[in-house]
Amino acid sequence: MAMKTPSSATRCLLLLATGLLLLPAHADISLLPGKKKDKERKREQEAAREKLSTMSPEVKSGQVNFVMGRTVDIPLQAATATVSGLRFLIREQPKFGTLSEIRLSTENPSVGIVTYTHNGGPDLADSFSYACKVGEGSYSAPGVVTLMGQRPEPKLEVTKQPFFGKVLPGTEMIAKFEVTNKGIGPFVGEIAWQAPWKGPPRIELKVGQTQEFAVAVTPTVPGILTWETYLQPGADSSRLRLWIQCEQSFVVAPSRARMSYDEETGGRKVKVQISNSTPAPIHLTLDKPSRLKGPAELELEGTRMQEVEFTLAPDDVAAFRGEVLVNGVSMNQRVTVEADPEPAQIQLANAAQKTLDFGKTEMGASTERKLAVRNVGGVIAAIKLQALPPLSVPAGGAYNVEPGATLEIPVMLSSEKTGTFSNELVFSGNGGELKVPVRAVVFDPKVADAEMPAATTTAQPAAAKGKAAPSPAKAGPTKPAAVAAAPLAVAGVQKPKPAPRPAAGGAADTSLVAGMINAYLGAYGPPIDEALMNKELGRVEQIRVEKITTDEIELSWPVPEGKALISSYQVEQGRQMYAPAAQMWLPVWRVMSEAKPMFFSEGRVGVRLSGLTASSQYQMRIRSMDADGKLSESSDVYTITTAAPFHFPDWLWQLLLVIAFAGLGYTAFQLRQGRWKLREAV
Repeated sequence: MAMKTPSSATRCLLLLATGLLLLPAHADISLLPGKKKDKERKREQEAAREKLSTMSPEVKSGQVNFVMGRTVDIPLQAATATVSGLRFLIREQPKFGTLSEIRLSTENPSVGIVTYTHNGGPDLADSFSYACKVGEGSYSAPGVVTLMGQRPEPKLEVTKQPFFGKVLPGTEMIAKFEVTNKGIGPFVGEIAWQAPWKGPPRIELKVGQTQEFAVAVTPTVPGILTWETYLQPGADSSRLRLWIQCEQSFVVAPSRARMSYDEETGGRKVKVQISNSTPAPIHLTLDKPSRLKGPAELELEGTRMQEVEFTLAPDDVAAFRGEVLVNGVSMNQRVTVEADPEPAQIQLANAAQKTLDFGKTEMGASTERKLAVRNVGGVIAAIKLQALPPLSVPAGGAYNVEPGATLEIPVMLSSEKTGTFSNELVFSGNGGELKVPVRAVVFDPKVADAEMPAATTTAQPAAAKGKAAPSPAKAGPTKPAAVAAAPLAVAGVQKPKPAPRPAAGGAADTSLVAGMINAYLGAYGPPIDEALMNKELGRVEQIRVEKITTDEIELSWPVPEGKALISSYQVEQGRQMYAPAAQMWLPVWRVMSEAKPMFFSEGRVGVRLSGLTASSQYQMRIRSMDADGKLSESSDVYTITTAAPFHFPDWLWQLLLVIAFAGLGYTAFQLRQGRWKLREAV
């Protein structure tokens, strides 16, 4: 049978296989680089594994923290080439706790886990040692595990502070706060609350527990009430802040009031304002000293203000100081009321005695009558009695009268002329002005009554001893001397008086009347038309200087009576001007437009006068004005001097001159010695 010839494809495959079989014997074939490195790495790993298999395994030492009285899992770590047959052994047991059986970790077979349980004693530092081995090999060197314990301390944190807001006295407010225990131990503690705060006496919180507590407070007095405390001593996060604002249900102003003298009633009085700061009406009671007169109860509508007046009886003239206690439902306020003694006031002891009548007296004879006056004020009255001839009084007419005392003054009449005598005894001083008409009929016993002259005589002002009476024909008047500075807000300040009028009961001496009118005009100036006056406006009194500089003066005074009608105040400055018709100097009052209104403490009002001249005297008085431009009676006239400007003293100028000359001399000496040289100008 003939053999079949192979195909061309088969022949190619046979040739390739034959070449591959013959090639190793005749050529050196190198592997690719990547495959060579992998092969070398595998050989190195196998060599290291064989080396480790001949070495003992190792364990790692470490430190573990635990909580006193609690358990903790501790990892035991071994360094070995294989984990097959790996076992751990406890070499030394802990002293203050126990260890459980060792178990291998399911996640890492080279790690063992043991559970440590602390015995709860005071010792918090402990340790133990362990080792390991693989199969039947030897045990490794021991590793030490240090155990550091800590007490299960709580840690309180106030996560929400309480908020109270505003409250009236006597009202209880409750607010809540929130506390969380973020420590590792439970908290149990006693809380001591400071009055008037009230809260839980004991707080207990487990680990991680949050609880809400309530705290209450009942303020008794107005003001801001605060208190801070630490719920857990030493923990800043446990600080509890308590704050509440207690508002006043009513306000009394001012808290210290001074009474003023009322000339119309003859007593002293003061007004205080009581305001209801709540929307509801309140009932108040007022406890006051027995000497002080005023309401005992007061009904005050919500958010309203009312003025309360306290007075002293007209016959109560001594100094006063006392407290008024204004009582509400849950609070009270005190008002201190003070009053100076009433000013000295001279009155006739016998009110029915209107005139001092000598009756008929012989010419040349001396007749005496008693005149009794009484001081109804609270301070000593220093008085001066003016008696013109033919009247005379002892001690030069100067007397002091104690408060409440009566003084009997002998008045003598001795005339060398016949006729009907009519005059006045004038009391002046800090006790006010008092005029007592005097009447007498002087006759000559040698002349029959039918032949007695009917002429009326009036005493003439006597010329000063040793001086001639001024002549009316003397040319050129003399400008009045500068007025000394008047004391402010004290007794003794001369007050404006109405223009004098002739005494009734006889024909007045024209020269005496003219002299009295000229004296009035020289002191106060021409009077104001009554059509421009408003008698309901109170007179400005108790003026006080608040500030004096070189160019400014600040004055203050309490609001006078009729303040509802007062729209502003007018300050007038007096200047002396010569009146040729009257042949005398007269004060002319101008309105000071530079006066600016101001408000001061104690309810006082006032003005500031600016643009003044330093070291200058200003004579001024003050009036209150209503909306129609009508004026009140003027205040007392005050003379105030502005402060002197600053200037360098003469000795300082002299010292500066000496220093300048000394410097010039020293410079000249240095130039002459050649030590200093003048630089030439460029």
